[in-house]
Amino acid sequence: MTFGDHLRREADYVLDDVIFQRSPTQAMLLRFLVERALSGGPSPTQHEIAVEALGKPDDFDLANDSYPRVQVSRLRASLDNYYSRTQPHDGHRLTIEQGQYEITLTPYQRPAPPTPPNVPDAAGDDEQAGDSVMHEDRAGRPEAAGAAPAPLTDGAFAGTMAASARAEPSAPAARRRGRAFVITPIAIIGLLVAGLLAWRMASPEETLPAADLEKPTIVLQADLTGLEGNGSADRDTAQFAVRLAEILLAYSLVTGTRPASEEERADYTLTMSFVHEPDGALQAFLSFADADGDVLFNELVEHDRTRRERFADEIRSALTHITSPTGEVAQDRRRIFGNSLESGYTCFITIENVRADGGAVADMVDSCIDRFPKSEFTPYFRARRAFAAYQGDRLEGKPIRASGPAWRDLQLALDADPFNSFANVVAAKVLLASGQCDAARAGMEIAFEQATNYPALRAAIDAEAPSCPSYAGEVGLSDEQLRAMIAANPAPDALQHLYMLVAALAENDMTSAKMLAARPFKPASAGRESETVAKLHRALDDPAFARANADQLRTDIALNIWGERTVDLVIENLTRDPAALPDQAADGGAMSTGTAPTSPTRSPYR
Repeated sequence: MTFGDHLRREADYVLDDVIFQRSPTQAMLLRFLVERALSGGPSPTQHEIAVEALGKPDDFDLANDSYPRVQVSRLRASLDNYYSRTQPHDGHRLTIEQGQYEITLTPYQRPAPPTPPNVPDAAGDDEQAGDSVMHEDRAGRPEAAGAAPAPLTDGAFAGTMAASARAEPSAPAARRRGRAFVITPIAIIGLLVAGLLAWRMASPEETLPAADLEKPTIVLQADLTGLEGNGSADRDTAQFAVRLAEILLAYSLVTGTRPASEEERADYTLTMSFVHEPDGALQAFLSFADADGDVLFNELVEHDRTRRERFADEIRSALTHITSPTGEVAQDRRRIFGNSLESGYTCFITIENVRADGGAVADMVDSCIDRFPKSEFTPYFRARRAFAAYQGDRLEGKPIRASGPAWRDLQLALDADPFNSFANVVAAKVLLASGQCDAARAGMEIAFEQATNYPALRAAIDAEAPSCPSYAGEVGLSDEQLRAMIAANPAPDALQHLYMLVAALAENDMTSAKMLAARPFKPASAGRESETVAKLHRALDDPAFARANADQLRTDIALNIWGERTVDLVIENLTRDPAALPDQAADGGAMSTGTAPTSPTRSPYR
């Protein structure tokens, strides 16, 4: 079979996937790049992609419109998504190298799960490479700063297939080579450069339109025509779901809203369609698309009349997946502006999406506070700087106190925005560190309500809540809400994964903990959260390991969880002999089922 046969066959398999069936623009672009590769011609330019693949006019202005570059970036991400779930049929996957606009076949390698360092039998840490720098010639063709892997050609394909297995180094050899790489001066410089590039995500050299650097807008469209003739009960439930969506969108930190009459001016459209199935079940279908009509996310939610709150939780989870600081909108905007720090909004999105990389975040936060002191996001930047400072105290063995520069940052944040969710939760965590549950309670409640679209923060509150027995059933997530959050995040970042895992373990909810342990998470390129999560996964499976490493686990957890009782509960539940557990604990225990009360009218830290 020739190179062309393999390329076309693999493309056909990929195009059958649901991602491309729901995104005609992505499918059209992939077909164009495949046909271009089969023709043997040069790599397409941005202008050719815009006009020939994406239907733009011949006078399309590359200087002021990044549309083709954004679409190629989306296609690259869609291919990565596909191959994270599906192995290619002949060992080679479709790839668009960073800085390139051509499709190639490259050897497939399934990413290994992260493993903790200094743990017996653990493999070496994976490294994440940043995007490569690229420039363009006058025709819009990329010229990569570093040579990209050569695509497989018709003549070289068979030899490459046969040699790919021989070319793979053994695991010990790869680890030895990795160690040698780390200690060379050139490699150190290379890692620093790679880290910088990862922060910037190869931001375009051209100046982006101001609108691309500000908060985008969503219009909500509700379609209830599928309920005609089915009585008022289903219509009332559907209207309740639409109202819930309106509230969640109003709370969003990453988008604004527009009325339905202004759909053409919105950056995104959220459509909620309702139908009444023949068996009597009400179904809500949520579809989220960009201005070009490309579907970025959709979800089907069924209504169980006996469990109305579950329907609300699943609607809430789907909307959160779209509008959280690391959700679909944030990822789509990052494909446009990279890891930019050119506005308060881009600072917020960038910082939230690299939040586990402590050193990078600290520099970004300082820069954003200095450059955008009056931004609506500046209170978040101050609170994050305070959080990092308290973590530094924790690492040095110093007590966390409501005083000093970090506490001053929190006061300034709350003066500017008394209902800021991040500032309220960090201030509450400071008080919990000294056991002041009553003083921390109001801040936890404010933060929980305001963090409707901020799952990592809600998980952080849920993880701290067990330190205060008086919070039971009143502060934090219910067991169903936690599991809905887990289900809505197939691969959460390391920090959110850690908070959800601690929350489950502190409540001895082993069902939720094992759900999480079975899921991948996005490891940080730096930071200790990934290491802590990997250790907790091992401890969950091996109580003997947990007992042998209890002190280190306690230290690692306490870097992010400042309430001592929560840390004690996690260690106790991990180190307990499973044979000694009562039936309820062995089945996962029971979390509190209450909901958060209405928040106070002002911040408690004044």
